[in-house]
Parts: sequence; structure tokens; C-alpha cells
Amino acid sequence: MSEFINALFQPNDLIIIRPIEVWNGEHRKESRVDYRGIEYLTPDQLQDKFFDLLERSAEYRTNLFFGVCPRHDLGQYDKSWQIRIVRHLWADMDDITTLEEADACCAAAGVPPASIVVHSGNGIHLYWLLLEPITITDAGEPIPVEVEWLPPTIPGGKKRRNEYVMKEGEKLPLASRHNIPQLSPQATEVQHTLQGLAAALGADHTTDLARVLRLPGTMNRKNERNGETPKPCKMLRCDADATYRFDQFSFLAQGAPEKLRSEQVKQYHMPSSKRLNRHSKDTKSKVKDMAFDCGTVSPGQRSEADFSICCFAIRRGIDMQDVWELVESRGKFAEFAERGRPYFDSTWSKAYDEVQEERFETYEKKREDSCEADESDPGLIRLLADHICDTNHFAVDASDRLYRFVVGRFIPFAEKYIRRMVKKTCIDTGNSRKWRGGLCDEVVNYIKADAPELWDRPPMDTINVLNGLLDLHTLELRPHSPDFLSPVQLGVSYDPDAKCPNIDKFISEIFPEDAFDLALEIAANLMTADTSIQKAILLLGSGGNGKSVYLRLVTALIGTANVSVKPLQNLESERFALGELYGKLANICSDLPGESMRGTSVFKSVTGGDMLSGEYKFSLIAGWWCPWTYPSEAPGKRSRLRNSTLCSSTPPNSQVGSTSCWRLTPDSKPKQASASHRVPWRLASSSRPRPIPWRHGSTSTPWMTRIVPPTVQTCYSK
Repeated sequence: MSEFINALFQPNDLIIIRPIEVWNGEHRKESRVDYRGIEYLTPDQLQDKFFDLLERSAEYRTNLFFGVCPRHDLGQYDKSWQIRIVRHLWADMDDITTLEEADACCAAAGVPPASIVVHSGNGIHLYWLLLEPITITDAGEPIPVEVEWLPPTIPGGKKRRNEYVMKEGEKLPLASRHNIPQLSPQATEVQHTLQGLAAALGADHTTDLARVLRLPGTMNRKNERNGETPKPCKMLRCDADATYRFDQFSFLAQGAPEKLRSEQVKQYHMPSSKRLNRHSKDTKSKVKDMAFDCGTVSPGQRSEADFSICCFAIRRGIDMQDVWELVESRGKFAEFAERGRPYFDSTWSKAYDEVQEERFETYEKKREDSCEADESDPGLIRLLADHICDTNHFAVDASDRLYRFVVGRFIPFAEKYIRRMVKKTCIDTGNSRKWRGGLCDEVVNYIKADAPELWDRPPMDTINVLNGLLDLHTLELRPHSPDFLSPVQLGVSYDPDAKCPNIDKFISEIFPEDAFDLALEIAANLMTADTSIQKAILLLGSGGNGKSVYLRLVTALIGTANVSVKPLQNLESERFALGELYGKLANICSDLPGESMRGTSVFKSVTGGDMLSGEYKFSLIAGWWCPWTYPSEAPGKRSRLRNSTLCSSTPPNSQVGSTSCWRLTPDSKPKQASASHRVPWRLASSSRPRPIPWRHGSTSTPWMTRIVPPTVQTCYSK
């Protein structure tokens, strides 16, 4: 626990510890906060009191949760709009339990591996440490939240907890949505990034800045009241040196569900307004009575009265100027003098957002109420599919697997996402009894029927990077679009001003002096699906000279999700091996096995750009092209390589032509080879097409130098 807390927080940070009991009630999940057990502690204080907290947790059957972000002060600053510093990003994933599954999910989502991984007892919590903390400077000093306990509504009932803030002498209850202070633009960007991260990973919606998560070293006591055995919450990995820049994740904000929904709400058409004298007599009388109330209600209720008249006027379509003329001499509008009109404009804007949100929710509810139709009614399937497709884009590949467009690219396993959405929609609309596995399958098939098919290879003149679509001819960056039907996205961002001195230094140390450009051309060519050169690359040299590090560099540049790792021997011998190359930019094998190959037909088809046909289990992939494969052999002794059937003077099955598929790159101090085994290693040739130009030291920076890997510059600094 100490290692975990010290990695997440600084010595002076204030951490909230909130004990909560959770159990399954008769109809829904129930929870109870142990308010007397809430603590605000620094990291050192938390470590000193940890065992006392564990004892109280066992006594009251509570789960120990900690605030992921430091709190501003004691007790009154536990809301998202009060958070002022964010030191890390996080995600809460169900349905996975191992470190390998967590890393695989990160790779599939196009995000780096988490710095810290915690097994919560039922799932996985992921944390990415930030190189520089995010300080929210555009929100000012946070307003404290006051708490009072109101009498029960029925005799013998429980007291009611009422939270409020004081503003200009008035008590504003936070139970009213319009009284809740809005997140600042900086805080909104962080929260949208967290939501986009959760959406890309398929994680839970635990993305608010005031979020609390389970503390490792404690017990998951969910449903212990009903006899369920507690489970340990333990840490699987803690790498305090794995830090990331926030801008490596900021592209995820465009996929935030809250942001997408906010855009939908703003697009909802509101009825036009008309002058008050054109409204009915009852409407005129009502709005005038409300205007009179604005000047007569008690001081603690004036904000509510002001907000109410604005909402009423917007719902009825009354002109804004007419309302202002009614209230400008009353209550707070008159007392504020020169601030009266700005106060009115602000109140009207909040009311407009409230009414627009209200009407959009009514519209959604009408659509969801259609789910009351009988299960056998095909209209139910169509409504569910349309509801899901309103905010999502889907496509299928050659094997009919469904993909979903997330943060700039199509990712697989969309069926799992659709099943979750069908279940959630049924539960949210009170129709959980309608949910069944067959209904989910029917919705999936309905969406598949109209889904476009992914391209068998991306366009040669455009590459998909984290921050947009890069045109290789003009070097213009276009926004991501679901019309770009490719699952391939490089794991880097395009930055025209970036410099990579550590990478340049590393390449100059391990490659011969005249092969510097070659090392970059290899990586650049792998970024597209062009196979016209019909070559594979073999890195040749003694052990410990940087071959594996170079391969990790190339993998980081093109993205782990775009790389397969099948040895060449397996392509000839394993039934499903070829299918794993589908949709990949490169096949990178860090150490070739020493056994002979059965043949070279598959290898030559892959490197030659021929049309291929492969299999997944239970499905066929027909008619696709594979980008060039990229194996590496680092056995330590060149003699072993010469005896390998991959590069011997007589290839397997006496197919001498297979040697033309290879180009070798030596280490910086190559050993002398005999004439019979010497193979030209330079990739460039006068006849080879050069779709990606590179001139080292040229005044015009080629596009390859502007692709900035998110972690490479720090990983290869030695």
C-alpha cells in the first residue's frame, strides 16, 4: 500500500478515505456511507493509521475507498468542480482479472500500458502516472460545500442530508442541477479525456474527478452482509518510473460520451420565441405573477424564483427581452444595478440549457418507451440498433467481425459493446425483463447488415495518427472520420516541429554510418501498407548490439496493435497463423527459431504482395493483402544463421528464388563474411519506388521526422 500511495501522491497531498458498505438489496444495489469513519490524511498519516482503518472496515463491513485526486481542504471539497490538481489518469475495468488482459486491452485501445495495475477483487483498476501534474488554474478558489440534516419527511423516517453552497448571502441547494457550479474548461478537458479513455477500453463510467476507488491492501467486502466472502484488493504492478504526458491521451476526449451527448443536446431544435403580447391571457398572467414573486420572496429563495421565471418563459416561447422588461426593476435584478442585466443573461443561459436538456431527455424517453413492444416485434430490434448507432459508427471486416469507431480508428470486439448497451438501455428504461442473449445477437446482426466493410488495406497516401489523418503528399492533417474505413492507427502523433535527438543518437550508434537513412526508411515504409518493394528485412549481428531495442523502437512508432509476432516457421505449419497477420502493418519476430521451414510459399506470398486467404477459428478471411513481414534474427553467432534454412545458399525445397525476398542489415561492426555468403544489405536501389522520401540533414524536414512517438524519446535515451 505504501508503494502505491507514494507513487500516486506527493507528501503534502490530502487524501480522502471514505468507508462504504455495499450489498445487494431486494430490488437493487444498496450502499451506506460510514460518515464517522471518513478521514482526510496525508500519505504519511494514511500509512500510520492504515491498520486502524482496516479494523474499523472489518467491524462495519465497509469497503475502503480513497479519493483518486488530492482534496483542496478538509470535509467541504469533495466535488468534481472543486478538484484543482490531477496527478494521474485512471480506468475501472470489469470482466478482466490478469495483468496480461489489462495490457492487451490497452494495446487494443491504442494507449500505453498502465503504470499501476490493481486487482480490485472483481476487476482491474488502471492508473497512468503523469509526467507533469495537471493544475486547474481557470476555476479560481473552490466554493466550500455546506451540509445540513433536514427533518424526515415521514414520522420515524431518516433525516435527510442536504448539501448547499452560499453565494451572495443565499443558500443554494445542490439538489437543483442549475445550482451546481460548472466544471472549468481545463477540468472539462481532463474529465472528457477520462471518459474517452474509459470508452476506448470498455471500462466503467468512473471518470468524475472526485472519484473514489478501492485501496489496495484492503478487502473487497461487497455483499458481505448477505454472506459473500470478502476478496483481497491487491496490486499487480507498480512502476513509478512509467510516466506519460497528458497530451498522449488528450486525443481520447473526442470520444467522450458526455461530450458527444452535449453536442447532441445543443443540436436539439428549440421552438422559436414570440413577443409576450401574442401569447394567451393565462400565459401573460402567469409570467407577470412570477415576475412579481422575484421581488417579494425571501432573500434565501430569490435565485430560485429568478431561475423559475426564465425556465417558464423558455418553455412557453416568450421573448427574452419581454421577460427582462418585467423583472429589471425587481429583486436581485434591480439591486445589482449595472450587474443586473449580466445576472439576468447568465440566469437565462442556465435556464435555456436546463430546458433544452429537459426536452432532449423527453425525446429520448419517448424513443426508449418504444421498447415496451413485444420481444418478437422486429421494431424493438430496430429501435435498439438505431439508439446505439446514433452515437456510434460500425464496420465489418472480411471475416464479418464487427468493429466500432473509437477515437479515430475502428477497433474489434464491437459485439461485446453492443451487448452492454442493449442491457443498459433495457435496465435504464425499466425493461430489464426484456433483456436476453438472443435479443443482443439480433441487434448485432441488424447493425452488421448495413455496416460498411473495412478496406483490405489503408490508402497509400494517408496514414492515421493519434491526432488526425496525415496526407503524405501535402503533409496536411485532417480530422479523424469514420469514413476512413481502416482499423490501422499508428501509436504516435504528428508534430511538424518535433525533434528526436535520442532516436538519432541511438540509430547512429548501432547502424553503419552510411545506413542511417536506411534505418529510418525501414520504419517509414512500415507505416503504410505498400508492398511494392517485395522485401523482408533481416537484422544481422552479434548479441547485445541494439537489434531488439531497434525493433521495440519500430514497434512503438507503428503501434503495438498493428504488429503481429509470428515466427516464419509457424506461417507454414500453423493453421491459424496467417490469420493473425490480417490488418497488421508488420510481423516482427525478435528471434527466429533455428529449425527448418517446411516451405517458403506462404513467405513469398506475404512479401510479394499476393492476395492471401487465412482463417480465424470458426471464420474465414478471404481475399486480402498483407504488408511486408519484418523478422529479426539475433542468435549471437553468424554461423548459426548461415546454417538456418532461411538464409542458406540452398533454400528449403531447393527454391533458390526465395533468397531474393530478403535484405540484410548488418551491425555497426560487421564481421567479414565469405564471398559465397555475402548478401547486399542496402535497401535503396534505383529501381525501388520511394514513396516516403528521406534526406538526412536536409533543410526541408521530411514527414518521417515529424511523427513523435509517445514514449520512445525517454525509452531510448541511453
